[in-house]
Amino acid sequence: MAEVHRELETTYAVDGDAALPDLVGALPRGHTVTVATHRLRATYVDTADLRLARAGLTLRRRTGGTDAGWHLKVPEAPNTRSELRLPLGRTADRVPRELERLVRGRTRGVPLVPVARITTRRTVHRVADADGTVLVEVADDRVEGARLAGDASDAGVRPDATTQWREVEVEVVDGGPADLAAVDALLTAAGLRAVPDGSKLRRVLAVAVDDADPTPPRTYGRSAASGEVVLAYVRRQVETMAAQDLPVRLGSPGSVHAMRVATRRLRSALTTFGPLFLDDAVAPLRADLRELARALGAARDAEVLRARITADLAHDRPGWAAGTPTVTDGGDALADAGTGSGAAADHGSSTGVQPLRDATGDGARGPDVVPAEAQRWVTGALDVAWRDARARALAELDGDRYAALLVALDAFLAAPPLRHRGSRRARTVLPRLVERTWQKAEAAARRAEAVGTADAGATGDAVGPGEAVAPGEAHDLLLHEVRKAAKRSRYAAEAVDGALGGGADAYAAAMEALQESLGAHHDTVESRRRLHELAALAPSTATAFALGCLHAHEEVRAAEALDAFRSAWKRARKPALRRWLR
Repeated sequence: MAEVHRELETTYAVDGDAALPDLVGALPRGHTVTVATHRLRATYVDTADLRLARAGLTLRRRTGGTDAGWHLKVPEAPNTRSELRLPLGRTADRVPRELERLVRGRTRGVPLVPVARITTRRTVHRVADADGTVLVEVADDRVEGARLAGDASDAGVRPDATTQWREVEVEVVDGGPADLAAVDALLTAAGLRAVPDGSKLRRVLAVAVDDADPTPPRTYGRSAASGEVVLAYVRRQVETMAAQDLPVRLGSPGSVHAMRVATRRLRSALTTFGPLFLDDAVAPLRADLRELARALGAARDAEVLRARITADLAHDRPGWAAGTPTVTDGGDALADAGTGSGAAADHGSSTGVQPLRDATGDGARGPDVVPAEAQRWVTGALDVAWRDARARALAELDGDRYAALLVALDAFLAAPPLRHRGSRRARTVLPRLVERTWQKAEAAARRAEAVGTADAGATGDAVGPGEAVAPGEAHDLLLHEVRKAAKRSRYAAEAVDGALGGGADAYAAAMEALQESLGAHHDTVESRRRLHELAALAPSTATAFALGCLHAHEEVRAAEALDAFRSAWKRARKPALRRWLR
């Protein structure tokens, strides 16, 4: 498994044989400087059309120095990146499978070939404090690079042409940003210039990778072709989906959610605006996107449930004594629906639930009866479910269906299978397609309202496997359909906002409010279902009781979410929100 090394560094241009200033005096904690010299030889691999470089990724095999091996560099923020390292291996011709898999979302399975070779004569100055802790490394590099393959004609660079230069890299080791800033001030005063892009590979490849940063989205007016508007939106979602592939594989926070959303937006666009395209072109894409969204959704749902339930167990628990939860006036809705991360230390401040009081009625908190072993058991069960769901999601990303989907999406965008309708003006075609999504959302809401009214007063909506759906659960399922319809309508409005404007953003915001309120409600449904399952398997009555108390809190949260939905629905029904569709 690859070792992950996080880099915080700045690169400087330096002229000729200029000497470096005294580095010890640069850092308040600087005490000694040790110097070592290395000769580094690196071969960089990419697709022939430089897909990795254009995405800001660098994959190389380097010998020499203290970290010889295969390196995959992944940008995170300005001056910050993660480097994944694997040993050199037995052959220089074969990229490790683990690294090939990690970049699959960018390469689309296209073979990786050597594209550049860079040799560096490096003099490393290691600045340490009085205890010998290395704070920063200052590397004085004399570099020679040659391009081996790629779109040389586009770059204006002849293959095998040699480029030579000198640069200085400053990297934090066991120091911090303040140490980096101190060295920066010293080097800048000495005439060195920080460069915005310190990639040696980009310098060798020259202008061929100048388009690595995404092009700002083009603005389309009401007279633009409807197909152009929709394809621009589809292209953005495909790019977002591909950009999140590597973070999902690396387990980066929020990446599963981001990729899942892009997948759903993409599928929704192909459904809502499907009449613009040939049926046999979009139907297979929608089917494969559905499977991808399901795999990502299961991983995300398991992640959310794990965070939500374990956070509730770990918080200042509300007593679990005799009595029932009470809802306070002005109780805030969940700050971060579905994650539990918005909960404050006091349950009541985030859920509207007052701490349960003991039977004496004197206002004292009841005893904390959630034993440590119960918390460990619940956390362990949720961890297992999350790991299993994540493994299934990664298996989907490694599968042939996903690989074929990426290629098919590229082909779809390269030669859009548009009907004649797609060439007509956006203002004459798109409003009607968006309005249909509202009509479906409105119909779903009315069905849910009718069932909810009929079910008023019904108790209990938890059912076991194989049992008939209880009345309350039927309402929950219909509310979930409303949520999905509102989400599709929101995505449709956002897709055409740039072209139609004039109210699309306000309408999308109203649909988002519906979606968020019902999302909070659906989170409580899923939490109660999972709590019910866990309670049935609990190893002790104390654990089952604690889970039952959490179930009661989720019922209160569900009521709050329904209140928020009713308010959002009242606003969303206003005809003025849809005047822009006329």
